[in-house]
Amino acid sequence: MSDDTTAPAPQSTSEENRHASWLELFFDLVAVAGVAQIAHLLHGVPDLSDLGLYALLFLAFWTAWICFTLYANVAYENTHIRTVLAAMFGMAVMAAAVPGAHEGDDQHARVFALAYVLIRALANRAWQKRRQILVDWPAAQMSLGVIPWTVSLWAHGPTRYWLWALGIALDLYVTFAVSARDIAEHQEARERRGDRTARRGSAGARRSRGRSRST
Repeated sequence: MSDDTTAPAPQSTSEENRHASWLELFFDLVAVAGVAQIAHLLHGVPDLSDLGLYALLFLAFWTAWICFTLYANVAYENTHIRTVLAAMFGMAVMAAAVPGAHEGDDQHARVFALAYVLIRALANRAWQKRRQILVDWPAAQMSLGVIPWTVSLWAHGPTRYWLWALGIALDLYVTFAVSARDIAEHQEARERRGDRTARRGSAGARRSRGRSRST
């Protein structure tokens, strides 16, 4: 398989015999703890708002988890430990902010959203460095769904949660409506823009050196 479509298989062992590493197991443990924290929203007799908030927080937590689970599966022995540890910390912060977000506390809700945004940015950067296209979960490489979450950092009350819902909906749209070819074209266009910017910078540096020599 080429680097432009999917990731290569692990070199040291077959896919059937692959075992989860200690890092993946610890990451899954953090995810389980976070889901358990979110599940507290359903204790007692939850109303429709509790159910809606539970769905939002669960989908956000699941999205953060799946981005790095797929990254670890693809990178395998080349997984950057510090990247995954940073994601673990972010997910722990999200879990800790759940009770406050449920109670309507602006600060805790903002912390939850900020941690989510940073985790998604970290996942996007990890996939960019691998220069591979993740067909199974394209939202990991396209930050369209993160935009409403970023805007929600300055929102209050119900508006914030509607923005979160919009972000989740955009991620689902990307997942089911965007093809691998669309992702490849998007990545190639971004790389071309980066190359043009680098060439302009190099040309500007050469002109500056030429002017300094002439003076």
